[in-house]
Amino acid sequence: MRRLLSFLLVLVLLIPSLSVVGEPYKIYSANQLSGSLVDKDMSKYSISRAAMNLTTGNFQVAVFLKDKKSITALSSALSEKGEKKLSSMVSTSRVVETKDGKYMIKVIAEAKKLPILDEMKEKGIILDYKVKPRPDMPNITALMGDKEETKKIAVDMIAAREVIRASEVNSMGYTGSGITVAVVDTGIDYSNPDLRDALEYYVGSYYQPLDGNYITVREPLVLDADEAQVLNMVDVSPNATGYIDLSGVTVVTYVPWEEDLDVSYTTGNTTAYVGSIPSKSGTYKFGIAYLYDLDWEWGIYYAYNVLMADPVTAGNYTLVVIDWNNDSNFNDEYSSGLYYTYDGERITYYDANGNGKYDVGDVSLGVVGGFFYDIWWNFGYPGYFFPGWDLKGRYLSFFYDFYGHGTQCTGTIASRGTWSGLPGIAPEAKVMGIKGLWIGDVEIGMLWAAGFDVDQAGNIYYTGSPRADIISNSWGISTFFYDAFGFGYDLESMFENGLTTPGFLDPNFPGIPIVHAAGNGGPGYGTVTAPGTASAVITVGASTSFLTWPGGVFYDDIIGWSARGPSPLAEAKPDVVNIGAWAITVAPHYYGGYDVFGGTSMATPMTAGVVALMLQANPSLKGKPALIRSMIQSTAVDLKYDPFKQGSGRVDALNAVSLALRMAGTEPGTDKTVLIKTSTSSTKLKEMLSGAWEAQWGINIPIYMWWYGNPLPPVELNLTKLDFANPSGSLYLGIVGRRDVVPFSFSVTNPTSTGLSFTARAITYVPTGAPKTYSGLLDYHPGWRFIKWYIFDPSEFEGAELTKFSAAIDYSSFDYDNDYWEDLWPRLFVWYWDGTGTPTPYVNAFPIDYNYAVGTTEEVVVHDIAERVKALGSNYKIAVYVRAINYTSLSKVPFILRITNYKRVTDTSVKLSPSSGSIAPGGTVTITGKLTASTVVGPQQGYIELDFGSFKKYIPYTYGVYLPLYSVQYLTYTSPTDMLLYNPSSLNGAFDWWWRYESGDWRVYYVKLMNPAARGLFVDFKWTQDNSTLAIYTLNSIGMFAGGYWGTGVSEHWNLDGGTFLIESIADVTGKWKKEMIATPFVNTFDWYPIVYQQTGPGYYTIIVHQLVHGGKMIYEPIRGYVSVLSPYDLKRYMNPCNITMRKGETRPADFSWKLWAEAGVTYWGESAEIDAAYTSPLKITPDYWYTTSTLNKGYILNAYKDAGMVIDATNAVPGDYIAGAFFVTFHPDYKLFYKYYGAPYEDWISTGWFGEDWCPVHVPS
Repeated sequence: MRRLLSFLLVLVLLIPSLSVVGEPYKIYSANQLSGSLVDKDMSKYSISRAAMNLTTGNFQVAVFLKDKKSITALSSALSEKGEKKLSSMVSTSRVVETKDGKYMIKVIAEAKKLPILDEMKEKGIILDYKVKPRPDMPNITALMGDKEETKKIAVDMIAAREVIRASEVNSMGYTGSGITVAVVDTGIDYSNPDLRDALEYYVGSYYQPLDGNYITVREPLVLDADEAQVLNMVDVSPNATGYIDLSGVTVVTYVPWEEDLDVSYTTGNTTAYVGSIPSKSGTYKFGIAYLYDLDWEWGIYYAYNVLMADPVTAGNYTLVVIDWNNDSNFNDEYSSGLYYTYDGERITYYDANGNGKYDVGDVSLGVVGGFFYDIWWNFGYPGYFFPGWDLKGRYLSFFYDFYGHGTQCTGTIASRGTWSGLPGIAPEAKVMGIKGLWIGDVEIGMLWAAGFDVDQAGNIYYTGSPRADIISNSWGISTFFYDAFGFGYDLESMFENGLTTPGFLDPNFPGIPIVHAAGNGGPGYGTVTAPGTASAVITVGASTSFLTWPGGVFYDDIIGWSARGPSPLAEAKPDVVNIGAWAITVAPHYYGGYDVFGGTSMATPMTAGVVALMLQANPSLKGKPALIRSMIQSTAVDLKYDPFKQGSGRVDALNAVSLALRMAGTEPGTDKTVLIKTSTSSTKLKEMLSGAWEAQWGINIPIYMWWYGNPLPPVELNLTKLDFANPSGSLYLGIVGRRDVVPFSFSVTNPTSTGLSFTARAITYVPTGAPKTYSGLLDYHPGWRFIKWYIFDPSEFEGAELTKFSAAIDYSSFDYDNDYWEDLWPRLFVWYWDGTGTPTPYVNAFPIDYNYAVGTTEEVVVHDIAERVKALGSNYKIAVYVRAINYTSLSKVPFILRITNYKRVTDTSVKLSPSSGSIAPGGTVTITGKLTASTVVGPQQGYIELDFGSFKKYIPYTYGVYLPLYSVQYLTYTSPTDMLLYNPSSLNGAFDWWWRYESGDWRVYYVKLMNPAARGLFVDFKWTQDNSTLAIYTLNSIGMFAGGYWGTGVSEHWNLDGGTFLIESIADVTGKWKKEMIATPFVNTFDWYPIVYQQTGPGYYTIIVHQLVHGGKMIYEPIRGYVSVLSPYDLKRYMNPCNITMRKGETRPADFSWKLWAEAGVTYWGESAEIDAAYTSPLKITPDYWYTTSTLNKGYILNAYKDAGMVIDATNAVPGDYIAGAFFVTFHPDYKLFYKYYGAPYEDWISTGWFGEDWCPVHVPS
C-alpha cells in the first residue's frame, strides 16, 4: 500500500513528540520516524485521490525527483501511451534543488492525469509527488438559476445599505476612511470609475530578490499570489526611423507557467513604431501581456504588445506604453497621453469603442505592477515576493480580475458610488486585491495581507504590522474530504484560525479578523464549507432583500441556498447572515460596469464593510479579531431562525458602529445595544481542537508551506496556552454525555448612558400544531411547465414565528429515464398576493422567499409570515406554488407539499442565574448557567433570550451529545418527522445537481469509544426509498478521517459532477438492493502518512451522514443507524497502547490482527483476503504480502504472523523510531456495492473489498 495524501511530503528531521500529555491519543509525524514508508500500492482505493477528482479544474502538483536528470525520464514516461505526454500535464516549472538536497518540479495537472504520476512512482521514475488543494471557483450565475428572473427582484446597493442601516452610519461620518480590506479572490478591476480611489499605494523599502538587496519602491498595494501575469521583457532598439524589429522575437510571459509568445498573438506585424517616446539609453523593453477573462458565460484570451522606456535616467525604466489599438504603433498612445509612469497612474484602461463611457467593449489590463509571489520559481528557489514593476526593465507584472467576482466583492465593500450611484458599505475604505483563485494560492496571499513576508533566507517572518485591517474571503472548498481532516479540523480552517490568533505566528502579531463565506449549498443542514467552518472567523450566511411592487423591499428571510450549520464540532455556523439575495453592484467593464451579484459571496463583503466602519469608529479594535466577532454577533438583528441557520442574526451596521463608539467612550447613546462576551466557547473549542491544532500546525501546515519553499516561524502547538477565539458572542458547550450538567457563563455589558433591566431565559423551538400536507398532481401549463397554486389567509399562520414549506417530487419524474440528467427542474416559491384577480408573479404577487435546487426536494423557511403579510393590508394573502420546468414529454407529475409552523418556548433544560436584574450605565453583569444535556445524540441548539423590554438579544448556544460506546449503540431513535428542526432520524434530501459536493442534507452523531482495545468500528445506516443514497464519514478524536480508503473513514460513493452522485447501496450475494451503506473506520491509522494516529484511551468519534440523492416519495426520509466495535481476539495485548521495542538485528512475529465482521444472521464471509505489510525502512517485514482464496467465516481472525508468516526484522535498523503494521483487505459477497444506471443495478468496481488496519510504533534503542 501507499500513503494516501500525496501532497504530504515525507521529511526526515527528528522533532519532539507532538501530543499533549494527558490526551487519549498520540500523534506521530513522519518527521519523528526513521526512514520512509514501504508498502504495497493501493492508491485506487484512496479517498484522497477521489477528492482530487471531485474538484473541478487543474491542480498544482509538486513532483520530487531523484536528480536533475530525472526530468528526461519524467518526460519520457509521460509520453509512453499516446495521450500521456508532458504537454497533457498542461505545463511545468523549472527544476529546482530544495533545501534538503532533493530536486523538485511543479506541474499543472488535470485530476484525471494524476494516475500517471502514480505509475511513475511505482516504476521509480519519481520519488514522490504532492497535490495542492484549491478552492472552488465561485459561480454566482449557477446560483441564480434564471438570471433574468433574478434581475426582476434584485435591489440596488442603495436599498441593501438601507436594510442594514449602513447609510445612516455613513451620514454620521463613518465611511471606512483609513481602513484597508484585503479581498482574497479573482483579482479586482480597479479601472471601474467607482473603484479607482479604492486602490492604495505602498511607498517604502522592499526586498528585491534578483539583486539581493532592499530598494525603495512605489507600488499599488495588491498581490498576485498566483503569479498570473508577469512579462519577461527583452531589449529592443529602434532604427533611424523609429521602428523596432520584432521578427524572430519570442518573449516569455509567466501565467505562472511559461507562455512563449510572439507578435502573431497580437498585431501580426514584425515591426512596431516607437516614434517620439523618449529613452535615455536608446534601448527599450518589449513584452506581451497575455490575459485570460473567464467571466460567467465564456472565457477568452487576449494579448497586447507592451513597451517600457527609460525617459529620464538611462537604465531606469519608469514609463510603460500599451499598444491598445493593436496598430503596431506605440507612439499614438503615447502622444495621446495613454501611458503609465512609475510615480503616476497605474490603472490601465482603454475606451476601445470610443464612446467616452466605461462599458462593454472597453479594455483593461488591470494594474501595472503591484506585488507578486513567484509561486512557479520562475526567478529562483525558494519563492519570494517581488515588486511588480522592475525599474531595471527585466520584468513587469499586471494585476487584473480574470473572472469579475473579486470586483463585485470589492464594489460591495467600497464602491465610491459617484459614477454608478451604487456605493458600497464603506465607500471610503481602501481595498487590497489578493489574487489567489487563479490556481489557488490563497494561503500565501492571506499571510502577506496579514503583514508577513519572506526574508532573504527564504523564511516567512512578520514585518511588524498587518498590511490590511480585515480579510474578506468569498470562496470555499466543497469536497468534505479534500484534506485528511474533516471540515472545521481541516488544513484551511486551522490556517485561518491561526491567522486570527494573537501572538501565535509571531509574539507581536495581533491577529487579523477574517470574514468568510459560509457557502451556497443549502437548504440542507451541515452544508457550511471549509474554511467557513473555522471556529475563529466570522462566517456569513445569506439573507434576502427583494425588490417588490410598488417599489418596496421585502427582506430579512434566509434564502434557500444559504449554507446551514452545524459544523462537525456542533458549532452554530454561520455566525451571522447578511444580504446575499440579491443586489446590483459595480462590476468589470465586460459587464458594463455593474451587474446583479449575490450569494454568501456578497454577504461576506457586506459584513467586511461593516467591520471597516467599526474600525474607523473605534481604531482600538484593530488587532482584536475575537472581540470584533463578538460585537458583530452581539449587535445582529434576530430573524427568528434557529442558530444553525442564522447564527446570531442579520448584521446591522448602525448597531455595530454604535457599540464600537460607545466602547471607545465617544458616544454614550441610549438605544438598543449591549455587548455579549463569553470565554466558555474558547475553553471548549480548545478541548475539541487541540489534537487537530497539533497535527495541522505541527505537521500538515509546515509541509504545506514547504511546498512554497518558505518555512514558517516556530509556533506554539499547545492550543490551551493560546488566547484562541476569545471572547465569543455565542455559546459553544462542547461534546457532552446524555443528561450531563454543563456549566457556562457569559457577560452582558451596557455601554449606554441609561440603565437596563432584563429578564433571561433559554428558548427552543416546538411545532404549533400538526403539519399540513397537500399532495396530488401538478397542473400542466403551456410552455412545458407544471404548476400548483395554494392560497392561504395569513390568519392560518397566527402564532407561528417560523414556517417551513417543504415540497417533494418523485425521483421517477425528476429523472424519469434514470440517466442522471434532470428531466424536471422543480421550484418552490412563497409569495404575498394583493388578492386581486389571480396570482401573477411580479404583477400582483411578489416573492417572500424561494428555493430552486435541481433535485427532488425544496425547502423555504419564513419568519413571522402572518404578521408581515397582514401589515401589507387586509386583502393580502399568502400564495405558495410548486413549479416544475419540464425538459421532456412528461404529462403527470406527482408532488407533496408540507407546511409546518414553529414557535419559540422556554427551554427548561437550562437554568440561569440571575434570571433577571439590572445593568447600570457602563456596567456589566455576569450570568451563569447550567444546561442538562439532551438525551438525543448529535448536535443540539437553542438561544439565551435577554429581554430588555424595548428590545431583545439572542445568544446562540450549541453542543453535541455523545453515546458511550463499549460494544454497540444505535444512533437514531427519535421520531423521523419534522417535529424537530434538526432531526437525527430523518433526512430531507436538499441535494442540488447544479451545485456542488456539499449540497444535500447532513447529520452528525458522536460516540465516545470507551475501549482502546478496539481496532475498528462498524457503522451501518439504512434508509427508506429505493432511489435514495447517502455517504458515511467518520472522524477520530482529532478530527482526522478514521481511515483513508473507501469504506473506512469515508464510505464509497461516486460523484459524477458538481452535486450529482450515483445512487448506490449495499446488495447481498443475490443482488438484493438493501438501501444500506456501511463503513469500517479504523481506530488507529497510519494511512494518512505522514500523520500517524494512535488511540490510547477513551476518545470521541464523529459519525456524519450526507444524503446524496432523495427518492422524492416523501418529505422526510427515515434513516436508521448504528455503530459497533470491532476488536481483535487477544484483548490483553491491546488494553494498553501498543509499543514495541526491538534491538538492532532482532526479529519477532508480526502479531497484527483483524477480525472479520458481519451483521447478525450472516455467517458466511467470503471469497478471499489479503494481508499487506507496511513499515518504515530500514525496518522490514517479511514476507510483505499474502493472499488467500479460501472461504472464511464470520468471526475468523486474520493474523499477519499466523496466516502469512510475517515477521518484523530489525537487522538493518539504525537506532530510531519506526512504524510496523499490516493492512487487511477482505472480500464479502453479502456486502457488495452496487449502483444504478438507467434504472438497472451494476456492481461497483470496488465491490466487496473491505479494509482493516493494525500497527504499532517500534523503537530501536542505541
